[in-house]
Amino acid sequence: MSAEIGIGINVWNGEKTIKRAINSILKQTYKNFTIYILDNKSTDNTVNIIKKIKNKKNKIKLIIDNKRRDIPSSQRILVNKFIIRHKYSMIVNDDDYYHPQFIKECLNVLKNKNINMVYCLYKIFDDKKSFNTKNYPEYTLKNGKFINIVNFLIHRNIVPIFFGLYKTKTLYDSFKYYKPISRSKFNYDNQFMLHYLSNNNI
Repeated sequence: MSAEIGIGINVWNGEKTIKRAINSILKQTYKNFTIYILDNKSTDNTVNIIKKIKNKKNKIKLIIDNKRRDIPSSQRILVNKFIIRHKYSMIVNDDDYYHPQFIKECLNVLKNKNINMVYCLYKIFDDKKSFNTKNYPEYTLKNGKFINIVNFLIHRNIVPIFFGLYKTKTLYDSFKYYKPISRSKFNYDNQFMLHYLSNNNI
């Protein structure tokens, strides 16, 4: 029987951050999950770092890709081939890290409300400064789908894609639209979010 939550991590040359990302998931107070890590032909020490952690934890499945892919292609493999086995799911970047209560708290809301995805407050860090959640709109059930779409079109905040816990079927359905369209300036992140906001409650 599959663990309740499937967690996908796509990584390429993430030796500086991947250990912290994995450990922040392993330290979650909620433990019924499996982590699928797709290595995208890393040329640094990423795979060795993952293997060392994997040998100690049977919750981790390492998949070595046979070619270099773009992000949506890699994440589609994770969702379509592995995460789809699970009732709930997350997509994690190799430089993300989470509060130990993240999964427990999000899952409690997801199970007890009429919603398909839940996300929390977050910060984005780069080399110079951090960006706080308060700078972005919130996508909520209270807003309704129309206001959520308007907020997205104004602000183009796609971050909740990577900071949410999903009902897997809804993630799978929207990932069909998470791919580049030839000669289009409307990129794949935007396609995903518009489809998800139009069809699901957050």
